[in-house]
Amino acid sequence: MNNGKYYSERKYEMVEAQYKQAVENRDIEQNMERVTDIVTYCQTKGYRVFLAMEPVHASYNACFDEAVMDRLVHQHLASLELDVPFLNYMTDERFIHQREYFHNPDHLNGKGRTLLSSLVYEDLKRLGYL
Repeated sequence: MNNGKYYSERKYEMVEAQYKQAVENRDIEQNMERVTDIVTYCQTKGYRVFLAMEPVHASYNACFDEAVMDRLVHQHLASLELDVPFLNYMTDERFIHQREYFHNPDHLNGKGRTLLSSLVYEDLKRLGYL
């Protein structure tokens, strides 16, 4: 058992290829416009919006470290200047080395989803959302 290393490496190669194509096709700009539209729409309807990134296993994080995630995701979200909380559980120590919470390195199983739900609930309470 390689602890998800091969899965994560294959996923990284696939995501890099998709990202390159998205840059070439200018899909990122369109997607960021959609995110902004969705957040704005929800806020005009009175919903309190937050964004969240779920935790991943250490083997996945080895391929998608902070520098990679900044390039692929965070820089684009930051450019939107949305006034919404971003709950980032990607490297959360309560998950990252606990294989029993994952279906595969980047998807939680039922036990992991239950724990994440309780953490999100507590964080939203702490932020005054609940």
